[in-house]
Amino acid sequence: MPELELQVTDHIPEAVAQPSHAEIRQQIGLILSSPQISKSPRLRQLFLFTCDRALKGDSASLKEYVLGIEVFGKPASFDPRLDTIVRVQARRLRNRIKEYYNSTGVKDPVVIKYEAGCYAPKFSRNLSANQKRAAAAPDTVEDLNVAAS
Repeated sequence: MPELELQVTDHIPEAVAQPSHAEIRQQIGLILSSPQISKSPRLRQLFLFTCDRALKGDSASLKEYVLGIEVFGKPASFDPRLDTIVRVQARRLRNRIKEYYNSTGVKDPVVIKYEAGCYAPKFSRNLSANQKRAAAAPDTVEDLNVAAS
């Protein structure tokens, strides 16, 4: 099956592009109950921890050392250069999230994505080409007049 390229926000106003915390939390629930994540306690814990920190505006704290200690229970002496658990699990999570959006979640309204080399998730809307046009189009004649001036 070819990998689907999700159509996320390109030139959509920020208010339309950014999902609300409630929408993101609902999406987190959908992903947690998916077959890609539901049976792996470690991936569930990593996913929940990173999403929670990102929603609290604390993405900067999502570093390999912090995740090793707080998510995977490593001691303070944890050295991410020697123990690759965080990188391995983050790669697994990234792949499972991609699998989810290429199957069950293909039409979900919110996209949660992990960029390679980054432990902080990005949240955006999954907009089809028609939805993009509708989001960018004025809603009323008044909006048309404002846009024309």
